[in-house]
This record gives sequence, C-alpha cells and structure tokens, in this order.
Amino acid sequence: MSAPPPLPIIDISPFLTPNPTDAVQAQRASTAAALHSACIEYGFFYLDISTYVSPALPAHLAELGRAFFRLPQTEKDQLALKNEDGARGYARLRENVTNGKADCHEGIDFYKPVANPDRTRPLGGENRWPAMRGFREAYEEWIAKMEVLGMAVMQAYAAVLLRRGVLTRDLMAQGLGMTREEWGELRTKVDDSFWGMRVIGYPPLPTDDDGFSCGAHNIPFFFEPNFDADIRPLDAALRLQKPEDRKEQRKPVVYGEFLLKKVGSNFADGKGKYD
Repeated sequence: MSAPPPLPIIDISPFLTPNPTDAVQAQRASTAAALHSACIEYGFFYLDISTYVSPALPAHLAELGRAFFRLPQTEKDQLALKNEDGARGYARLRENVTNGKADCHEGIDFYKPVANPDRTRPLGGENRWPAMRGFREAYEEWIAKMEVLGMAVMQAYAAVLLRRGVLTRDLMAQGLGMTREEWGELRTKVDDSFWGMRVIGYPPLPTDDDGFSCGAHNIPFFFEPNFDADIRPLDAALRLQKPEDRKEQRKPVVYGEFLLKKVGSNFADGKGKYD
C-alpha cells in the first residue's frame, strides 16, 4: 500500500502583507485557491509562517511550558481550575477525562479576558498566570500574533481581494462564494474573536495504563462569551452543499446549550461548573 500524500504546506504571507502590490494580490489569489483546495481535498493543511514568526519564539514557549510543569505540585496547584471559573487555570495529571478514562497529561488553560470578570460564570473569570519571569509576556506575544494570523486565514478563505481599489472576488468561483456584504458581516463577528489557549504537558504513558495521554475528541472551532448567541451555518457554506447533502443541513444551535453538553463531564470531579 502506497503512503498517503503529505498534507499541503501553504504560504500565508501574502495575506500578512500590508498595502499589497499587484504582484502580492496575484499571490493572494494563489494562496486562497491553495487553501480552499486543501480544505476540500484533505480537510487539513500546514501554514508556512516562517516569515512571520521567528522559530525562536515557539521554542521559547515550549521551554517555558516545560519549566512550569517542573515546578513543585503545590505551586502549580495554586493556579487550579477550582480557584477560578472552572475553565481558566491549571488541571492536574489525570484531572481531565475523555470517554470515562483519565488523560495522562496536565495543562494550564487561558482564554481571552472578559469585561467585568465573574468567576461564578463559565469562562467569566480571569487568567491565572504562573509567577515565572517572562512567561506571561512571551505567551501574550504569541496570542497577539495568532489573532492577526487567524484574520489572515479568514480573509484568505473568504477571498475578498482588493485590486486597484476595486473589490473583486477572485477566489469566489473556487471558495465559499461570499459576497462583499457577507464577508463584511462575518468580519465583524471574527475580527475580535474570543480565543482559548492550552499549555499542555505529557509525561510518558505507562505501557499498562488504561487511560490516554490525550483522548481523541472533537474541538469546537469557536468560543463565544455570549452564551445566548445563536450560532448558524454560513449562507455561503450552505450554497456549496450538494443537493443530496442538503437533507443533513446543520441546524442553528444556542452556544450556551452546546457548551454545557460538550464539556459537562470532562473533568475527574464529574458534574462541575458547566452543569
């Protein structure tokens, strides 16, 4: 059996270039087409961000993470989830559970700060940063870069391209097919997105262990601080559905109800903050 083809590696730098020239606009069209093709053919892809982020930064973040997990357990426990909103903070080894089995990893979770923090509300508390020199600053630098990168990817896939000051839709025949108005509406919803980040440590999993290092699971691609938000499929995405698939059209969901069902039993102490 032949090996599967490698996943595409896409250079996103054209969408990170301010005030693009005609040459960069052409590169954007190529990048957008490659992104759409990867989503259709593979469902996954790599982004080449080597001109945007120095390799030294993720290496530094990894070392900071290792240093945190080497701290005494009592010091890490000061940042425990139970001391905040149940989502932000540190989860001990085997505290996270997947399919009823303990995950053999530990982690510390951060989310976008919210106005008027209230740790009695899910995701409503404050981030708990380790008291390690440079830890918070380095990770916040990474977050800022990823927010910019996320918008670049959204723009590439929506393919709203400006050429000589005139709006064009170069990718639209190949991509989502968004109109100018649809992209404008979507951008207002994602240009200041709610984000989540986990620093995770995996000790060696014993060969006779019945659990996981990290169990396979689906990860929701959005976080929404408004728990009453009505999440609906994009009209442009629905237009891409084949007629035979339209009977399985995704229905709108209320985000708070979705989140409660999704993470209500994800921790060893069972029914927690989310229930």
